[in-house]
Amino acid sequence: MLRGVRVRRCTLCEQSFSQLTGMTFLKAVAEKRAKFGDDALLKWVTKRGLVTMYENASLCTFCCQFFAEGWRDE
Repeated sequence: MLRGVRVRRCTLCEQSFSQLTGMTFLKAVAEKRAKFGDDALLKWVTKRGLVTMYENASLCTFCCQFFAEGWRDE
């Protein structure tokens, strides 16, 4: 890590980056992870209620594509 550079983690892929370009709701990330086979975050968010579901979730550029309008989930 470079001195003075703040490292942040993408909420979806959990990789570390110096800059995150996207933003969505935590519930949307939890639902996407559940579709990918990891439902732990969705269970956690659901227990915590609406305030937690609609917290901001930062995304890397790569993961932003999964929330783009033209994305096909098949």
